[in-house]
Amino acid sequence: MAGLRGRGLRETVGVVAPGFVAWRDQPAGDLLSLMKRGLVAYRRELQKERFGVGRKPRRVRSKSVEYTESARRSRHVPAAVARAVYLRDCGGCTFYSEDGRRCGARRFLELDHVTPWAVGGETKLENLRLRCRAHNQCSARSYFGADFIQARLAARPRRAGSPPAPE
Repeated sequence: MAGLRGRGLRETVGVVAPGFVAWRDQPAGDLLSLMKRGLVAYRRELQKERFGVGRKPRRVRSKSVEYTESARRSRHVPAAVARAVYLRDCGGCTFYSEDGRRCGARRFLELDHVTPWAVGGETKLENLRLRCRAHNQCSARSYFGADFIQARLAARPRRAGSPPAPE
């Protein structure tokens, strides 16, 4: 970036990422609106990756009966199912408190099995719901017990650099 010395921020960003900046749409080069557009695009990509929102549904090939019967149980959630769950649950946590208030979380969402996968719950639209990380863990603790969940978390291999499981 030695050749960029002496230039202002707008010119530097325009040179480094001309396709992203879209100067025709932002002639004044307002940095705040540029950052907002970037964050909206980033959120859209995350939704597409995580829940299949905004992605065109793929055609489903017919599967033979032998293949589906002999298939191993899998936690994999097809993009079409994840998209349907996301849209059905309005992109938010579906936990309701005892007084009837819904959790307002729209971040750290996970697909949760109503009947847990560990006890035979299927990965189908009727058995899936969106839960924030905290309420997904709360559901697991209430179903399996806090001691069981704690033992499973302690036994799970950790990634390099991650903190140890709380005790």
